[in-house]
Amino acid sequence: MDLRLDATVFDYSFVVVYLFFVIAIGVVTKRKVLTSEDYFLSGRSLPAWICALAFLSANIGATELIGMAANGSQYGLATVHYYWIGAVPAMVFLGLIMMPFYYGSKVRSVPEYLRLRFNRSTHMYQSVVFAVATILVAGINLFALALLINVLIGWPLWASIIAAAGVVLLYTTMGGLTATMYNEVLQFFIIVAFLVPLTVGGLIRVGGIDGLLEALRTNAVLGENGLSVWGGTGLGNTTNPYGNWIALLLGMGFVNSFGYWTTNFTEVQRALSAKDMSAARRTPIIAAIPKMLLPAIIIMPGLVAAVLVPELAEGELEYNEALPALIGRVMPAGLVGLALAALIAAFMAGMAANVSSFNTVVTYDLWQTYVRKGRSDAYYLRIGRKLTVGGVLVAVGAAFIAAEFRNIQDYIQLLQSIFNAPLFATFVLGMFWKRMSGPAGLWGLVAGAAGAAGVQIAYSNGLWEFNSQQAASFTGSGMAFVFDLAVSVLVTLRTAPKPVEELDGLVWGRTKMAVKGSHPAPDLRRAAIQAERERVAEGRPLTWWENPWPLGIAVMAVLVILNLTVGCRRRNPMPDNTRNPAETAPCEAVEAGAGTAPDGGGRNATKPLPDPGRNRAGRYPRFSRVALMDLRAWVAAMFLVFGLMLSCYGLCFVTDEDLAKAGGANLDLWTGVGMIAFAAAFAAWLVLRPPEVGEAKIGDPEDDVDYMFLPIEGRDDADE
Repeated sequence: MDLRLDATVFDYSFVVVYLFFVIAIGVVTKRKVLTSEDYFLSGRSLPAWICALAFLSANIGATELIGMAANGSQYGLATVHYYWIGAVPAMVFLGLIMMPFYYGSKVRSVPEYLRLRFNRSTHMYQSVVFAVATILVAGINLFALALLINVLIGWPLWASIIAAAGVVLLYTTMGGLTATMYNEVLQFFIIVAFLVPLTVGGLIRVGGIDGLLEALRTNAVLGENGLSVWGGTGLGNTTNPYGNWIALLLGMGFVNSFGYWTTNFTEVQRALSAKDMSAARRTPIIAAIPKMLLPAIIIMPGLVAAVLVPELAEGELEYNEALPALIGRVMPAGLVGLALAALIAAFMAGMAANVSSFNTVVTYDLWQTYVRKGRSDAYYLRIGRKLTVGGVLVAVGAAFIAAEFRNIQDYIQLLQSIFNAPLFATFVLGMFWKRMSGPAGLWGLVAGAAGAAGVQIAYSNGLWEFNSQQAASFTGSGMAFVFDLAVSVLVTLRTAPKPVEELDGLVWGRTKMAVKGSHPAPDLRRAAIQAERERVAEGRPLTWWENPWPLGIAVMAVLVILNLTVGCRRRNPMPDNTRNPAETAPCEAVEAGAGTAPDGGGRNATKPLPDPGRNRAGRYPRFSRVALMDLRAWVAAMFLVFGLMLSCYGLCFVTDEDLAKAGGANLDLWTGVGMIAFAAAFAAWLVLRPPEVGEAKIGDPEDDVDYMFLPIEGRDDADE
């Protein structure tokens, strides 16, 4: 079946405009890169809202757009488990419990934490594993984009890969993580701007939500439990594509999702770039708010495609093609261009996120630690830029591996079960069990990966039956977690633990003073109190949404409501509407734990950084140049241009064929008006809360208080 879009010159202009903004941001932010920390961690200077949207955008790449739409078309409504059982609780847990360890210890990467907590062997093993896994995922993004571009507009696969990879290399090499995260925020907004009219237009075509549900029930294309979130999840039942409720809660929810969101450096890196502890902890919690709402515009198009694209169920199309097929049947001219720009943006978000984390880990954790020690900061900055090029080139080869999977989410979850699930078990034990020894960290990781791989081998050879590849992956994640825990405990009992004085700031309860109950560690508490006093003195007291705990609790409360109102409502597509009560699992929410962790300054805590506000002549720039560095100006400008383009087309050039695709609605006009209004809101924000000319900081001037943490005594840095 031909999915080729009739893209016009006008449609291609959206891609050109978007690429202009992407490259321009790389050029502008290049002047902010003065040290290797600027390049790899944005100088730890970004506000929470930028870090949060970049944190989210790094995950919403082409793989999620294509993969979750494919899951929606193939498996149905149960796909929301990825968000409501998996991602959101894990993101809240990361912000409340784990970020104090990461940010407080001032580590530059997740593997670096393992070196401080365990030993060099564990550190080297995980650094290599992360580098390999990250490149494989980057290859998935390359393949996803190449597939889409080839299907939609006919570009050869190799041309799509080279063009997109070249743009990513350009802005990532120039501006480092700052350019990457700036563009990730732009990419998030443009992806949403594309998905909203696609979802609305699709729902109009099928008669709204009621019409969609009725069509799915009548056709029964999603199987017995396609419109049920918890149907078929009883013990011993294999009718739910994601397994029984134990596999969902333990495999997908606890092990797989917590392992990904809390230990995957691709995500954690965005939070480590925050300007202070409060911003770092709020980063994943703020990101969790739009994350819990995304199923409405990511999974819903997959459900609509199951109705409007019957070729999916008939086998004429792969489920990976559900999203491009729906674009061709719903999106009118003009919005086709926005769709192309958004899909390229989605690829770049995922690709750039993986490349930035890859070059950071290889530079800091492998090259600086084991290959070339004690070189100048400028030397490691050059190495990081070279590794950016090398990582992209290797990812091109990895793209062909992803092509072997009919549903790329199957491949992603397989990688997560082998690489991320064991790491989470090691972190849980290492952070909360002071007795855990250094060798236990390494052998636990190895055993966990072997357990997950064993499940995959058994499933591939027919020795263990599952309803889907993803159900096998979730079971493998649970197996990896159990194997890691068991081996870690056994090895710990037979080996000597690290001296407790070397664990300050790295494990629960290890500070210079005793910690009582659930009270924060003394250093963290003292720093927070001092920072709050400074804010009150300046007339800017900390509001409740700037406090991680009330914000996290509010997010979890909304999540529970969603699971109770949507998740527990069974809609069986089968005509007889029969079910076995024993096959239905109770609706349970995975609640994040409570508590705080010690904090302290590491070896990088007191390192002075250059004043980002001064130019090479030592002068502060004018306000106009300061505003140019503010992300809000770029968001407003891009959405204004896109909004005007779509509004003009909707008013002057829209055809009857364009209107028919969306059931009579003028999607171009209304999308354009919405984008102009969005641009106006960001422009007003910039004018009403302008950046400070004297400081010329990147991002929101509201969060200009930097927490200075007391250095931790007794840290063993001899191996550095």
